[in-house]
Amino acid sequence: MNVLERAYKYLRVLLINSKNWYNIHKNVIKNHENYSLTKSNFPVYNLTNANANEGAHTDNMHQVNDEEIKNMVEKVLKETDLNVAPIAIVSIANFYGFSVYEMPMDDSVSGLIMADDKNIEGFDAKQIIVVNSKHSSTRKRFTIAHELGHYFIQNKPSHCFAHRDAGNYSLEERYANNFASTLLMPEDEIIREVGNFKKTKIGEQPDSELINYIANEFDVSQSAAAIRLKKLHII
Repeated sequence: MNVLERAYKYLRVLLINSKNWYNIHKNVIKNHENYSLTKSNFPVYNLTNANANEGAHTDNMHQVNDEEIKNMVEKVLKETDLNVAPIAIVSIANFYGFSVYEMPMDDSVSGLIMADDKNIEGFDAKQIIVVNSKHSSTRKRFTIAHELGHYFIQNKPSHCFAHRDAGNYSLEERYANNFASTLLMPEDEIIREVGNFKKTKIGEQPDSELINYIANEFDVSQSAAAIRLKKLHII
């Protein structure tokens, strides 16, 4: 079974018996920075029996290092001219042709990305990112960036499929997490905001204060902010 066959099999599990699927399109995430991430009353789709982890990601995996991911992100931010925090992640996805949707899914699934050369079954788009409507706004933002990571690390393939599941710590998932963190919290912007933070404070401040500040400024979770600040050796 090839990548797209697996992808459509996965999507069918999401859409099966959903008479209200086309109403879910009302929950498309719009192309602007302060987008509304709405909640939905639609039923949650259980993916337990979907063979979700069986070859779900593309077969074009290759190793990348931190510098390569940083270069990818810098190119994205330069092309889109969306490099000011908080990063307008939906607008970036739209720039590269992805429509972003949200729908209720099993809590263990954060989202998915799919690209085809024809409109994808159940959607009016050839390239989609779907996030779990049950999750927090910051988690949805990270999921969108994570899924874009799969796309760029695979060199923007015309056909691709990947999904983000809890407990998956594969090398590919770690690369996508690294990409998401770097994209949502660009190093130059982090350094600038850390400087702004220090200007407003007198004396040494606990790391938790800086983490909270960065999380708010970049619209990310505190855990994501802490990981990024540690990676940049700021805390």
